[in-house]
Amino acid sequence: MDGPLQRRPQVVAPSGRVMQGAGRLLRLTNVMMASTRRRLPNASSAEGSTLIEVLIGSSLFAVVILATGSGTMFSTASASIAQQRSVAATLVSRDVATTESLPFADLTAGLNPSVDPLATDPNVQTVGSTYVLKSTGATLATLNTKSSESPLVPHVATVTVRIPYKVATYPSVSSSGLVTLVVVVTWTSALGGSAQLVGETQVAAP
Repeated sequence: MDGPLQRRPQVVAPSGRVMQGAGRLLRLTNVMMASTRRRLPNASSAEGSTLIEVLIGSSLFAVVILATGSGTMFSTASASIAQQRSVAATLVSRDVATTESLPFADLTAGLNPSVDPLATDPNVQTVGSTYVLKSTGATLATLNTKSSESPLVPHVATVTVRIPYKVATYPSVSSSGLVTLVVVVTWTSALGGSAQLVGETQVAAP
């Protein structure tokens, strides 16, 4: 009676470039082994040829394994990066929706630097008594007197979805009364370093 069926582990196929490189190495190995056999015709030489073939074959196998492993790790990192950006986009949309649900008067009032320091925010530049968003050059609305009104006061929050994401909200008001809302989400990328996603929308008076 046959034994129980066993599941075979899934193997990630190497990329086309990896296979092309392995093919070239294999052809080179065949040429080297054929050349070695022609130069070593006697029995002792044949034994030496066999040893060389084993060494070359082992080296080729190691190169293919390393190349395949590198391709697999890159694919995994790429998938993680895409997932992180998807989470960041969701956080931008959620922050915009929450901000738009606030009373329009509070939205035009904006931030409250007296309880939520803006000078330490790397995205903000202090110009005299005003605060400017570096990425757009817009002067931020900072007339809010409330001590707490998320997501305006404080204007930065940390949301954890597997990894921490920092969500920052920056409102500015034009001369026509139109509010421009910029949301910046930053996180640590799967490849290392900092990653950022910026969303922007405009809100008119109801």
